[in-house]
Amino acid sequence: MYFQIQNIQILTRFWDYSNDIPTLPDFLFGCFYQNFVDTKYEFGKTKQGKIVLIDEIHTPDSSRYFYAEGYEERQARTESQKQLSKEFVRQWLIQNGFQGLEGQQVPEMTDAYVQTVSERYIELYEKITGEPFIKAEVFSIKERIEKNVKLYFEG
Repeated sequence: MYFQIQNIQILTRFWDYSNDIPTLPDFLFGCFYQNFVDTKYEFGKTKQGKIVLIDEIHTPDSSRYFYAEGYEERQARTESQKQLSKEFVRQWLIQNGFQGLEGQQVPEMTDAYVQTVSERYIELYEKITGEPFIKAEVFSIKERIEKNVKLYFEG
């Protein structure tokens, strides 16, 4: 079973989060005190009937964050807000003739644009967590993933 919950009041009907708060990372709740605009949560139901989170949360792919600096001024001028999200990538795709329609081919991104995307995602990470992003070595991504998955399940 797959469904999306788009309203926090609906979420609280299904999830007694009071028992989970001590175990959830601080950034999960901290992001609500940032310039958190909106998000989506995707849940599934186990065979035992337990509702579980089944996708990433509070990333630029599922959420929008606005910059606090200049927010009020842009609102007063009815300008679009400066945001940290994947929206700028979506706009780039549209400007380059791609809207995800059948038969369309995804345009190729230059290395420079990919670097820009990476920098925006890193900026969001640092703003939400308050910690510097430390780039991992990328010489053996497959081994790193296998090691981390193994550590998670053994942990």
